[in-house]
Amino acid sequence: MEENKITQAISDCKNIESGVLSTHSLDLEGYPFGSVTPFALDLSQRPIILISEIAQHTKNLISNPKCSLTIFKNDTNAQDNFRVTVLGDASVSEDPLIAQKYLQFFPEAKSYFQTHNFSFYVLEPVRIRYIGGFGKIFWIEKEVWKGRSVEWQEEEQSIISHMNEDHNDVVQLMGKSLGDSSSEVKIIALDSFGCHLKGENGIYYFPLDQVCLTKNQLREAFVAIAKRLKST
Repeated sequence: MEENKITQAISDCKNIESGVLSTHSLDLEGYPFGSVTPFALDLSQRPIILISEIAQHTKNLISNPKCSLTIFKNDTNAQDNFRVTVLGDASVSEDPLIAQKYLQFFPEAKSYFQTHNFSFYVLEPVRIRYIGGFGKIFWIEKEVWKGRSVEWQEEEQSIISHMNEDHNDVVQLMGKSLGDSSSEVKIIALDSFGCHLKGENGIYYFPLDQVCLTKNQLREAFVAIAKRLKST
């Protein structure tokens, strides 16, 4: 399968903050149970969700971890836009990097731990169905979806701080290119395909020019972006 198709499918998902989690109903055996949940993707494109032990979908997952997360652009022309369904197995994660990645997007979720017991769950993909519009339909195998691991995973925060503090002019240009002209645009998360910016009106995804698995590739990508944006 063409690499640009996979890159497009993953990039589409990066612009969405919530999806429909489908689990197996405990109360009505054999029936699917759908619920809307915020999610983030880790550096292997695995969905991360934060759910309470008292929630119905959590009880369903404990009984049967097989589930799916459907990600789509919610507007009036939904059938013309992309849809991605990640089918997989959900399990609790206590990895601090998983918590860090989720909280980059939903910092307010820190307060959830003061009430009902919440846990991070990671959905390990088995297969992915992508629909990019009429005639653009295909399956993506889990090995292709997850791709190769990045070398800079544990240095993500230091790279983000470096960009925001030492190359703030470039970050602001990236924000402006996405329609946010405020002076408060910051990078909040990185992945091998791009970075998320948080600005005055929300969170935006800025795709990189290449897949970046090493720090050197990231550096080259940001240098190229800076040259391109400063020349326009």
